[in-house]
Order: sequence, then structure tokens, then C-alpha cells
Amino acid sequence: MTSCGVGICGSAPAHPARSPVSTARSCRGASSSAAPGGRFDANGSSDDTVCGFIPLGGSGEIGKNLYVYEYGGDILVVDCGLMFPDEEMFGVDAVIPDITYLLGKADSVRGIVLTHGHEDHIGALPWVLKELHVPVWGTRFALGLVRRKIGDHPHLADCELNEIDPIATCRSASSPSPSTA
Repeated sequence: MTSCGVGICGSAPAHPARSPVSTARSCRGASSSAAPGGRFDANGSSDDTVCGFIPLGGSGEIGKNLYVYEYGGDILVVDCGLMFPDEEMFGVDAVIPDITYLLGKADSVRGIVLTHGHEDHIGALPWVLKELHVPVWGTRFALGLVRRKIGDHPHLADCELNEIDPIATCRSASSPSPSTA
């Protein structure tokens, strides 16, 4: 618990090279084991042909939704939520995911995508964006809620918020343009 009433609680790996991923799926759907020769090697380097999934919150609990997708040295975070404390957590106003894993790979984090605007999906953004200076993407409604939330945090006035159309097709910067596909 910190002096601001925020508890950090999560399922971050004890050692970043040994993520809690027991299996990973390649982007083509083939399964590979996280054992040696699988998702991570002995040095903690990722296999560039495997799309890794690491839940840093929201798995087996209600709240703290924060999911990490890692592929080819790039990390995309999906959701950034908090969990409300239970009656035994005196003095804690909110519980946020442990982002130690992401901080260790901050240069690889490309951004955060929000699925929707519930607190268990956006509530931890002020604390996470204070540590990770990355763009955020979401629908107009979700970003409206985010703007209101970060309005209470002047240090986040310059954070990059990008509206996405939920019906439009998304392509990454490395995807071929339609004319070359």
C-alpha cells in the first residue's frame, strides 16, 4: 500500500525471463511450449515467431484487466484496469496491476488499446501512464471517460489519445498497404 491509497497487486512474473505463460500460440495458431526452446530462451529473449500472451491482471479475478501481447520484440497492452479493494484492505482506494514486467521492457511497449470504458479496464491508466509514456487507443466513448479520468492528473495532460473507429479495419505500421497486398 502506498501513501496515496493505491495498492499494487498482481501476477507479474517473479523473473521477467520466466513469464507466467504456460503455452503460447504462434500468430498462425500453432501451439508451442514455454519450456526451453519455446516462448523464452534462457536469456529471457523472446522467440520472434511466437505471439506471447501474458495476463498481468484480470485472469482468475474480477478487475485489474491488463493483458500483454508480445511479438517480434514489440509489446501491445490491452486494457489497463483497476480492482476495487475488498473490506479487508483498509486504507486502499484502488488496486492496480503490477507492471514491473512492462517497466523492464518499456522501450518495447508500443501502446495501450482499450476494449471499453469500465473502471476494471481503464481505471489504472493514470498510474500506468505516469510510468510508461505510450499512446492509448480506444473508441470515442472510452477515450471520453479516459479524458475525464486523467483530467485529475496534470502530469498526464500531454498523453497521446487516439480514437479508433470500432467498425474500421486496423493495420499495424508494418502491415502492407492495400495497394501492395
